[in-house]
Amino acid sequence: MVAHNGEINTLRGNKHWMAARQGLVSSPKFGADISKLWPISYEGQSTPRVFDNALEFLTMGGYPLAHAMMMMIPEAWAGNQLMSEERRDFYEYTPR
Repeated sequence: MVAHNGEINTLRGNKHWMAARQGLVSSPKFGADISKLWPISYEGQSTPRVFDNALEFLTMGGYPLAHAMMMMIPEAWAGNQLMSEERRDFYEYTPR
């Protein structure tokens, strides 16, 4: 899902975010079999591959692509007075 030829700086945070929320994930489609999806990424995978796995997981789980991307790579929003209140609320609400 992602074409990228450089380092993705949010990798460690995304891996921890996914691992921490793994137990909270549920899906009517997978039911009790959802645990068969774990882990979303494997040790030794490239940074873009790990990112792609997480992005695919979020989009296949129902998040629109733009929403999933904003969750994984949030823009610098803290202290940004030019940002709309709605967008600021999104970043405050969205788990990271």
